[in-house]
Amino acid sequence: MTRKRFVGSILALACVIGLVLAARYDPTHIVPGLLRNEAFFRGYPTGYWRKVIGADGRAGTLRIETAMLFKDAGAVPVLLECVEDADANVRWPSVVLLQRAGSARQVEPALRRALDDVDLDVRFKAVRMLARLGPEAVPAVPKLVELSRDHDLDTSIAAHYALWEIDPETATTVGGWQEFTSAEWQFSATLPGPPEEEVNSIDTLYGELPIHSFGVSYGVARCIVAVSEYSPEMMEDCPLQDRFDSAAEESATMLGGSLVRYDPIEQHGHSGREKLVEVDGQGTIRTRMFAVGRRGYQISITSPPGDAVSPKAEEFFLGSLRITHTPEPAAEEMNSQNDF
Repeated sequence: MTRKRFVGSILALACVIGLVLAARYDPTHIVPGLLRNEAFFRGYPTGYWRKVIGADGRAGTLRIETAMLFKDAGAVPVLLECVEDADANVRWPSVVLLQRAGSARQVEPALRRALDDVDLDVRFKAVRMLARLGPEAVPAVPKLVELSRDHDLDTSIAAHYALWEIDPETATTVGGWQEFTSAEWQFSATLPGPPEEEVNSIDTLYGELPIHSFGVSYGVARCIVAVSEYSPEMMEDCPLQDRFDSAAEESATMLGGSLVRYDPIEQHGHSGREKLVEVDGQGTIRTRMFAVGRRGYQISITSPPGDAVSPKAEEFFLGSLRITHTPEPAAEEMNSQNDF
């Protein structure tokens, strides 16, 4: 070997060693990123960003700084690689960041694939992020239907929520929603299954007042329709409108909560009121109340804190109440006093 070739070999070896050392000790990961043909974002490759994202993942929460940094369409290529990372602590934050950074067309396929992830938390986050895409996540509906029956309750609830946001028609079918009609109390409503009927009574100055309720659970929520019939004496002493108005604040206080909203509402030909009560740490109770003759009708949904029930599901249920009761002629005059 000639001296020139020998020197060239030594230089080549030195370069290789230099590259190996740079790849191993470079905190920016730029050299290994180039060698692996990784995506780059803000001058740094995926290998650098997986360290940043993974730190948040291991801490169990995304820092505001990380969330704001990746709210950029330019981060999508890096995040798409991070979603496929071997470390679940990199994958789950990447799923969340990906939905925020990219368009539905860019991110839906990756989020849909994440529904099959071996890690429960990654699957759960993917379900929640797909819900935010709304109808643009329709290709994920078959898998979400499957996950709506998952043994993990949080995943199942999240899948039902996502279906309401993406495809409400499928959500009603999967959730077992069906119309219930009470011939005795002359109303119909759509509930997530056959309701359980209960009769409870409260003591009043005029004796006991029976309350007939029809309730069924929907995940961790509870859907209820209740009917009461007031005596003529009670109606003469205090019209239903006044009773509902006074009870709105009182019921919130009794539950240890606050009355957030109390508004007029029109529904299927009847005037009423809608109230929203928030109980700190316990959740919300959303109720619509209608006075028809001597009868008071209420339809309510009780939900825990957070996103357990889609607002679309709540609206669907509350708006389904139809009252067919026609007061006796003698009660018509009283009913006109009770109109909201």
